Parts: sequence; structure tokens; C-alpha cells
Amino acid sequence: MLPQPAAADPYGSPQRAASPHAREAGFGAQAQPDGDPAVAKRAALYLALLCPWFGLPIGWAFMMFEDRRRQAIGRFCATWSAVAIGVHILVMFVLFSLLGTLAGNATSNLDMDKVQKMLNNMNGGQGGRTAPGGGDPATGP
Repeated sequence: MLPQPAAADPYGSPQRAASPHAREAGFGAQAQPDGDPAVAKRAALYLALLCPWFGLPIGWAFMMFEDRRRQAIGRFCATWSAVAIGVHILVMFVLFSLLGTLAGNATSNLDMDKVQKMLNNMNGGQGGRTAPGGGDPATGP
């Protein structure tokens, strides 16, 4: 008996033999993940805590994927980035207020008369004003 021709594709394309991997996985099945989910979670945490300004948009981008595992990693990264940004803003507020206090204390101890005398001496006794030629602006060079 002669072999029967393959059934025609309704769209007119020639029939191709399915790969052996397609039969094993089944239609619509996703391949197994290649990486370790714990490593991905640790990497997302390190990114979120060390670079929260980059971790937040990267986490948002991962949340846009259709893969649920990637969405979970994106939510994890975005959440920890938001927490780290809050802590970062709080720490910077405290440091800048301390810096302002230290700078205020340092300038309050200066005697402005002594500072003015030092500036006068540095400019040749001209009171900080000099003419373009190097002389007194009132009399000229």
C-alpha cells in the first residue's frame, strides 16, 4: 500500500515534523527556569538596597513581564527600593541638618573684624577693592 499524503494545512503551509522537545513539553508549556530563584531574589535585594534609585524603575520593568516569577522578583525589588529610598531620604536629612549645625557653629566663632583685616592685608591694604591697573580706584594707577 502506498503511504497516504499528509493532511493539508488549512492555511496552505507545508506540514513540518514537530521537534521531539515539543512533544515532551506539550503545547503552551513553559520551559523550566535555568536560574536559581533564591539567587535572583538576593540580587534584587542587593540592587534595591545599594542602588534604590535604579532598583525602583528596574523592579517596575520586571513587573511588566507576563511571567509570574519575574513579576514576583520585580515586586520584591520595587518594594525594597521604596523602603531604601525612604531610609536614604531620612539619613540625608539628618546628615544635612548636622552639617548645617556644624557649619553654623564654625562660623559663629569667627571674629568678623579679624577676617576683614586679613582680607585687607591680602589685597595690599586696599580694603578688597582694586582698580584694573592695580592702584586705588579713586586715584587711578
